[in-house]
Amino acid sequence: FIWRHQVGGAAPGGSPMVTNIPSGITGVLQLAFNDNKALALLANGTITNWGNDNSLAPTPDLTNVRSIAIGNNQGNENAAAAILNSGSVRLFGNGLSTALQNIKSEATNIRSIRFFRNNLIAITATNDGSKVIMWGDDNLQVPPEATNVKSAFGFVFGDNTRFFVQAQRFDGSLVIWGNVNSALTNVPVGLKNVVRTTLLGTNFSSGNSWWQDQETRRYPYIVAETGDGQVAIWGGRRQDE
Repeated sequence: FIWRHQVGGAAPGGSPMVTNIPSGITGVLQLAFNDNKALALLANGTITNWGNDNSLAPTPDLTNVRSIAIGNNQGNENAAAAILNSGSVRLFGNGLSTALQNIKSEATNIRSIRFFRNNLIAITATNDGSKVIMWGDDNLQVPPEATNVKSAFGFVFGDNTRFFVQAQRFDGSLVIWGNVNSALTNVPVGLKNVVRTTLLGTNFSSGNSWWQDQETRRYPYIVAETGDGQVAIWGGRRQDE
């Protein structure tokens, strides 16, 4: 089953809810959806789609798929990615920017992938330790210390003008980079075994320029909780400093 709550009633643009699942879909291994579109990875390694249009219809030759990801409405809702059993990446959809389509040559043996803004964050699974690979419109450079990574995801605030990626290593330590100042990226030395992080001191703005200015003047900070019950806090500097 899929369900969702849409504040204010109808989905954006009056499009059908992704809860209107077509009949006859069986053998689903994974679902990926945004406000207007949905994908399902089936047990036979193929993908089916539904939603407000057919912009994410996979090509017939897209088979042997192991995992899927879909754009998240930050300018890429008509873009999708698939990891094949070989570990290579295939992209599809009519919302792919040129930068997204330029898959990096080192994007092989991929074990996970996700969209962040109009970028892709992929994690490899190699014998010498997993690492993060990114490509897309923001051209974010992954720091060399982002290795032995278990997971990676992004935060956005300041009317979509401030953003960063947080990667967590297998030992629970963190690596952070992006369009924010060093108060957020300077993770406390020796911090490990992190089980949860929360970004505080900011919120999403309304798109109004006054609010955007206020967002950059807030004092965002990160709270990290460790497995042994300790708490670490860092940040707290204005983002326009």
